[in-house]
This record gives sequence, C-alpha cells and structure tokens, in this order.
Amino acid sequence: MAETFDPTELTNELALESVQVNAGPAGPPSWHMLVAMSTLVMALFTAVGALLAGITAHEALLDKTMELMDVTIAENDRVSTEVLRAKVEIMIELGQSPDPRDLALIETYETEQMIFEEEALAEESTMQSVSATHLILTAAVTALSVGITLSGMAIIVEQEVLWLVGLVFALIGIVGVTYGVFAHLV
Repeated sequence: MAETFDPTELTNELALESVQVNAGPAGPPSWHMLVAMSTLVMALFTAVGALLAGITAHEALLDKTMELMDVTIAENDRVSTEVLRAKVEIMIELGQSPDPRDLALIETYETEQMIFEEEALAEESTMQSVSATHLILTAAVTALSVGITLSGMAIIVEQEVLWLVGLVFALIGIVGVTYGVFAHLV
C-alpha cells in the first residue's frame, strides 16, 4: 500500500526541529536577552507615559479655555456693574430715585463676580496640578527614550555599561510615569 503525504505531520516535525535548534543551551538568559526584555518594558512605559502626557496636555488646554471663559464672564459682569452704578449715580445727582431693579442687578452682578473669583482660584490650582503632572510625564517619556537609545547602543557596541546607564534613565522614567498615573487617577 502506498504511503500518503500528511502536510500536518511535516509541519509539526519542522516546527519541532526549529524549536530544538533555536532553544539553545538551558541556563540564565544572555545579557542580550536581558537588554531586549528591559527595552520592551521601557517601550511599554514610554507608550503609557506618552498617552498620559497627551491627556494631561488636553486637560490643561481645556482648563485654560474654561478659565478664559470665566474671566470673560466676570469682566462682562464687572462692566455691567460699573455701567449700572454710573446710571444710579446720575439718577441720584439729577434728584431722581434709582430703579430698584438696577440696584438688584448690581447686587446680583457683585455676587456673581465673587463666585467667579472663587471658581477661578480653584481652577487655577487644578490647572497648575495638571500642568505639573504633564511636565513630569514628558520628562519621564524623555528619560525612557534615552534609556531605550542607550540600550540599543549597548547591543551595537557590545558594552554592558551603556545598558546599565540606560537602565538608570529607565528607572527615572518609570518612576515619573508611575507618579503621573497616580496623579492622573487622583
């Protein structure tokens, strides 16, 4: 009887041979493998840091826009208050009694101005916090990028010292990204 060709069996045999050939000797990983793994971790933290840096930049821009809108509204209320005060003073100088609605509007505008000032102070504090987090994240991403670059150079020139220096930069970057994650969540 003729033997039939089974492509699955051939594929399995080739895969098994490839694994056996590429497995190499058992033991601790080479420093090249450690560089590769550490670079992978650095790249992961870089991606997370860059994403959060973009989010914090967007938040800072949004906060600044809201602050500008509040300042515009407060300025409008201030001008309206001054116009109404001038109107009331003119009415009094002419010997006429001011319209009670104008006096009520002046009080309303002054109250709104105080509320806007309080909100502006709170928003300024939030904006400064978001901006500080953004700066930390961008510095962390830069440190991680330097770590990745030094690790790549270490492989090319076969110098473990460059990789170790890259790990120091990576550690600084990882601490910065971790801080940024927690600051963003809080």
